[in-house]
Amino acid sequence: MRRYLAGVVLAGVGLVLSCSGGEQESAKPEAILTATVIIDGTSLNTLNAWATLSAEQLTDPSASELVMNNMSLPAHFDGYDLTYYGDIPLSDTITLSFTSTEFGNATGSVRANQDSVGVTLPTYQDTLPADQDVLVQWTSDGSSDFYWLWVYVEFRDSLWNCLGTKRWTLAITDSTRYIIPKDSLNISGMAFASASVTVEPTNGPLLEPGTQGNLSGDVGGFLHAKGFSGDVWFYVGNPVKGFVPREIKEPTQAERARFLSRLLGYKED
Repeated sequence: MRRYLAGVVLAGVGLVLSCSGGEQESAKPEAILTATVIIDGTSLNTLNAWATLSAEQLTDPSASELVMNNMSLPAHFDGYDLTYYGDIPLSDTITLSFTSTEFGNATGSVRANQDSVGVTLPTYQDTLPADQDVLVQWTSDGSSDFYWLWVYVEFRDSLWNCLGTKRWTLAITDSTRYIIPKDSLNISGMAFASASVTVEPTNGPLLEPGTQGNLSGDVGGFLHAKGFSGDVWFYVGNPVKGFVPREIKEPTQAERARFLSRLLGYKED
């Protein structure tokens, strides 16, 4: 399924996690807003929108409203974060307006992105040596401001036991290639690693922790528009015969919100 995305997102660098995941002291914002809208081939005139408000404490989840492309999104509280989701009309510009009696207001807009990425290297299910860097390369129409990469690696022993995982995210501004250092694809005792890379063409400002991004008002965040992403998974080392890695899945909006909040030093695990 091809996807066309726009998002309010916050910057990140890599995290090392256990199989089951920082820390730089900085002033913490009162709230962080992240959002994504998606279109697929079944509804070319509609965007499916999802947003998450993360805060140290939400005392009144009903005291806010999120409007995207002039459509108010219903709010849902899961006891941890406040989420908003629904359908909004497709347009060349994505607009956002957030109001909250608890945290204040935020507004922003961004040019929609219709770029389409295809990962050409490595090839799907390729097996690569563990003693060398890995080149990731992709095609694009060149209209995006930058490419947002999500890299996920699982390390396994010869009995398929998970020894650990790594996940990191980064922005590539001036190239359609990224070299994964071999040290990031190896840990002691592993027989092989299974890795996936997702490349998201993105419009908007670069991700810079500690700034208000391109949202104006009281609540900080970065409003981005994403085009059709591309991904690939591959092996490093000597995969055990019969091992099937988990299906590649782009991070969910909840995973993005919590992952990026931790990266900013806003929320602890």
